[in-house]
Amino acid sequence: MLEFNYQGPIALVEDKHIRASLHTLHSGRYEAGRKLCDGLHREHNGAFRHEPIPCLIARYNPADWSFVVTPLNDRARAHYSHCAGDTLTEQRFVRSLHLLRKAVLTEEDESAISALNSTFDLLGDLCYGMDNKDTTWTD
Repeated sequence: MLEFNYQGPIALVEDKHIRASLHTLHSGRYEAGRKLCDGLHREHNGAFRHEPIPCLIARYNPADWSFVVTPLNDRARAHYSHCAGDTLTEQRFVRSLHLLRKAVLTEEDESAISALNSTFDLLGDLCYGMDNKDTTWTD
């Protein structure tokens, strides 16, 4: 999935079911995505400058729409440094994507995000082997 803002790429996200294996992180598909994101150049005032974007895997749990993020490049590792590998609520994950687009979220952004799921299904978490319940976002 390509995340974009004002016709510009923001991140490349591979959505996978929580039970999907991550043993192929160095396969051609992920290496190609990482190289594409790391090699990105954006135009600024008529000149191109190197500006990598995050490349990541977001594994989702459809029982409660929680997410586990696995960064694939340095830009994604920097953005998700405080929560990579943690279980994120849908609100927290969507907020992280919005923060890639802009530094400050508007009241409208926060209102839309607040309508999303903000809790974990404990039974679903136990079934899927998740145990981190930190739902705060500090960025």
